[in-house]
Amino acid sequence: MEPPWAAEEGKQLMNNVNLRKIAVIGCGFVGSASAFALMQSKLFSEIVLIDADHAKAEGEAMDISHGIPFVGNMKIYAGTYDDIVDAAIIVITAGAGQKPGETRLDLVHKNLNIFKSIIPEIAKRECRGILLVVANPVDILTYAAIKLSGFPEHRVIGSGTVLDTARLKYQLGEHLSVDSKSVHAFIIGEHGDSEIAAWSSANVSGIALDDFCEMRGHYNHDKSQENIAEKVKNSAYEIIEKKRATYYGVAMAVKRICEVIIRDEKSILPISSMMHGDFGVDNVVLSMPAVVGADGLEELVPIALSEKESADLRKSADTLRASWTNAGSDASLKTAPAAAGAVFFCTKAGRSLEFSQNITILTRFCTNVPVVSCDILISQRGLRRRPTQRKKLRRSRINERDHFLERKLDPVLPQGRPCDGAGQPAPHLERCGWQRRQRQLPAHHRRLHPHLRAAQAAP
Repeated sequence: MEPPWAAEEGKQLMNNVNLRKIAVIGCGFVGSASAFALMQSKLFSEIVLIDADHAKAEGEAMDISHGIPFVGNMKIYAGTYDDIVDAAIIVITAGAGQKPGETRLDLVHKNLNIFKSIIPEIAKRECRGILLVVANPVDILTYAAIKLSGFPEHRVIGSGTVLDTARLKYQLGEHLSVDSKSVHAFIIGEHGDSEIAAWSSANVSGIALDDFCEMRGHYNHDKSQENIAEKVKNSAYEIIEKKRATYYGVAMAVKRICEVIIRDEKSILPISSMMHGDFGVDNVVLSMPAVVGADGLEELVPIALSEKESADLRKSADTLRASWTNAGSDASLKTAPAAAGAVFFCTKAGRSLEFSQNITILTRFCTNVPVVSCDILISQRGLRRRPTQRKKLRRSRINERDHFLERKLDPVLPQGRPCDGAGQPAPHLERCGWQRRQRQLPAHHRRLHPHLRAAQAAP
């Protein structure tokens, strides 16, 4: 069933982005190869390349641009985050590469730190395009991107096992001496060592895989399937051992995903997406076949799985969850600033309320105490005045039950002392606006406000 937000969100997406523009963040092997593949696809007329090393991005843009006369007119340039606001798709390939002997999960710590600097830059610009995560470990980084960006889950997807599935189709095509485009099979679960070949649903042009194998003279099904699955799983390790990196195959996978989104093909691809109880897996990102179109993820496809495959899928989810927990990532990630349409306030009990108002605010976090920067008056009865009416309200008329959140309120530590954005004491705030704003508030309000009350009691 199509999610209720899909149709409306899709219309808004088409109206707020340039469907002929794409951004690629990260100009390493994968990023530059992806940009080259996208240039050749002629899907876009504008490609923005972003990298921490701006000169590197400029060099890649120049190199790829010199091939424009052979494919058609387009603009390829090195830009900044301000250039990606209207991009239809934002491809994130930035991250440390996998070295010989490393697994994808070994990259968790390094690449999570990189994402913590990238995703907030995207989120605060309220980009309306699709986030396509390609960097490894792609499942964990897609989960991090969802949490850090605050974007709807259907707009944050990972390349998942699209490449692994292509490798599986290639190996089956070679094994059966048949066109790989006629092979229909999926790799599901983690894009990594715990991935699963879904043999139960595999077929060749509608003919069950085992039956087709027998047609082609292959009868030792279990051994052949095991050998092919191992070849697919170890492909990246073998390539990295020989040439230090893999990038052409994944670049073609990126091109294919972008093609499906821009053309709204509604194709079924095994992308990384958040699971909510499907196949017995909850609150983890992994790869399952899904309908992909202009809105990003539309819905998961309930493919047939054997009991063993279902159990292996749950083990794969547990592997990803354990890796995430061991990295301590839940404690280190903070929800990103709220986008337009969601406003949060602190109440008397210290809880957060959400109001569906068309107001854009910036939520700041400090030692788990959310403080809102806005001009608005709220009370136990809810929203009392529009922001534009605030200045007209006489402060003497503020009810004792109201909580007035001053503009640009500085965060405070739980004991009431002012602090900076990192949660460290900031004496300079005591000498400037923080104390001044205390004096500006009515006396009865200072007694009620929990932060100010704690500040008065502090030495």
